[in-house]
Amino acid sequence: MPTNAPSHLVIAYIDRLLSTSTLVTGTSWAGSNPVSNLTTNKFSESSKATANDTSVAVDFGSSSTIELLALPRHTISTTGTWRVRISTDVTLLTDPGAVDPGDIVYDSGVTNIWPSLDNYTSVPYSEYSIWADELVSVHNPPGVLWLPKDSAAQFMYIDFNDPTATDYTIGKLFAGPYWQPENGVSRGWTTQYISPTKPKRLEGGLVTTEPSNRYRRVEYDCKHIPETEVFTEAAIIDREYALNIPFVSIIDPSDDENAHRVFIYGTNSKIHPSINSSYSYYSKKFTIDEWL
Repeated sequence: MPTNAPSHLVIAYIDRLLSTSTLVTGTSWAGSNPVSNLTTNKFSESSKATANDTSVAVDFGSSSTIELLALPRHTISTTGTWRVRISTDVTLLTDPGAVDPGDIVYDSGVTNIWPSLDNYTSVPYSEYSIWADELVSVHNPPGVLWLPKDSAAQFMYIDFNDPTATDYTIGKLFAGPYWQPENGVSRGWTTQYISPTKPKRLEGGLVTTEPSNRYRRVEYDCKHIPETEVFTEAAIIDREYALNIPFVSIIDPSDDENAHRVFIYGTNSKIHPSINSSYSYYSKKFTIDEWL
């Protein structure tokens, strides 16, 4: 079964689905919106189900660490579930039931995709519906599944089920390891909703605005990052991900009630310097803009 979510900041920036060595297949996905779209970070290229039950089979090409799975954008209902299995046996990709239990590295069992439903009682969830308006598939809180640390295998099989719909969509599947900065987030982190509209004055004095995509921004400081981490994980995010490759950041993964507020899948809005704050420790600010 899924492990408990960590209680402070998690950053997952290595997305195994984006690797050219990863091969994704599946059943009951539309030909016009195939399962292979899960390997892109373009939400416009989503995968669309053609049945209540669908499956996704992933070959990572070699044994890979998988500690977190996330669905940043999807339309699966409040009753939707997933079951994730990873294994060293290639049989998992075609006949998961035939895999020897001893070769199953991890099995989540059937698990709800949505977080606690105490404050999520309708689809689309009202806060996202109002904010996103006409944008497609951004209405539901993200789905997140935690695997035990250092879980590794070459093959992964996911069963999705939504008893209320046969045409749900998944905009992105994220799978990979995560980094948890030793001392978490410092006090004073911020979240804001940005509407970059521009006023336009028409003839006759009428003022209107030009529509533009609205997005969310999360900003926080990590003030005590050990030297080894700032020159590895933090540096990789700056150097290789820069401003154009999205990653997952979750301020407090254990906060189910605010799952959609503390989770963000996005890109660096700005690359901040790593500042030596004391012997062998550094401070680092992150400003992350939601990926649309």
